[in-house]
Amino acid sequence: MRILKYHAGVVCAAIAAAVIGLTSCRPAGSPNTHSANSSSTQPTPSTPPPVLARHPQLQEGSAKFAVRLLQQVLEERPNDNFCVSPLDVQSGLSLLLSGLHAQGYQEVADALGYGELPLDAVNAFQRTVWEQVHAEGDAYEVRQALALYTVTPYRWTAAVKQQAQDWYPTAFYELEEASLQQQIGQLQSWLQEQTKTRVALSPELWQQIAAYPTLAGVVSALFLKADWEQPLGIAPPIEFRTADGRKRSVDAMARRFERLPYLEERDFEAVALPYRGGQLRFYLFLPREGVSLRQWVQQLDTARWRAWRKQFKEREVELHMPKFEVTSEHDLRDTLQQIGVQQIFRDGGLRGVIEGAEKAGYIGLWTQQTTVRVDERGTEAAAGSAITAFVMDYGTVQMRVDRPFLFAIVHEPTELILFMGVVHAPPATARR
Repeated sequence: MRILKYHAGVVCAAIAAAVIGLTSCRPAGSPNTHSANSSSTQPTPSTPPPVLARHPQLQEGSAKFAVRLLQQVLEERPNDNFCVSPLDVQSGLSLLLSGLHAQGYQEVADALGYGELPLDAVNAFQRTVWEQVHAEGDAYEVRQALALYTVTPYRWTAAVKQQAQDWYPTAFYELEEASLQQQIGQLQSWLQEQTKTRVALSPELWQQIAAYPTLAGVVSALFLKADWEQPLGIAPPIEFRTADGRKRSVDAMARRFERLPYLEERDFEAVALPYRGGQLRFYLFLPREGVSLRQWVQQLDTARWRAWRKQFKEREVELHMPKFEVTSEHDLRDTLQQIGVQQIFRDGGLRGVIEGAEKAGYIGLWTQQTTVRVDERGTEAAAGSAITAFVMDYGTVQMRVDRPFLFAIVHEPTELILFMGVVHAPPATARR
């Protein structure tokens, strides 16, 4: 079979979904906790890795969250190449879950597919997953790092801090508002050291973190590097047809595989390219001619995903595909709210998460920056996220005129009303 076309958006999310679906990988050792002024590399394991305890509901929840995140971003960016890391977002939400209560807790648990499962079971599962996913060796490398910071006098609650210590390579920073810009630089250096500088949030984002009335934040990084089990060769360019019918010549790679997992359905075909080490696969789903990628993705669900992964059969395949690199940045606040996570973005939504902000703390910034490069040798992917908590200043009143209103123009010396009226709906914004 010959596969000649490719859509970047699907396979980027497939990389993350494949990581979520891992059932056994070599760990890089138990997560470490670092002080604000120290850092160290993860230790090399001296014992065999534990077997991942399978929990169907949690695993299905992770896959469902990944699919919903992809679908929502695609709705927001229907014509863009993009990539998101569901696992990175899931980790941040799960960390907050340890401190949330009532509505905030339930919204996050439902969005992540955890339902009514006990928090202890969720935390144990998350820790085991990270122990299994982390790897460093000749076959492939997966690194993750997390830094939590607070600005005096605020503090992470004990529950959140304990959870971070238990299942992450974590650093904690207690910052002073007067020197926030300088101290943010220390945090940035630690994060780059942990990921060998392969994950770097943009300078503009670091400036944004330090510029707002911050009370706390989380900065995370996830890095993956993996070589193909069977490298592909450089091939003549492919004439790639975009969704709007335009054609462009793109760099390509190709290989004839004697045995490659392949799946053929009525509206798509797919391959699963293995990486060295046998722990990771690159799933590429290609909708048929005339099938809209956007519509096809919107019909995707976890039942189909699970069924398809079991139906791949080894076939002789001649694969031609583009080399590509995708870099994107996402403001995930609206995205997460659209899939049901709302309370943490509202004033007071961080009750139970940050001490001193019980009445006024909320998430004001959740940005993820991702880069994925795929070539004839393999894949390198990185995701960095910044989650920043703010506190509402009750001395400032916020007024948002987003509904019908009355207006009046008054001559103050005489108190005469010159004009008065109501606005039910202002004119629509003119297209530019």
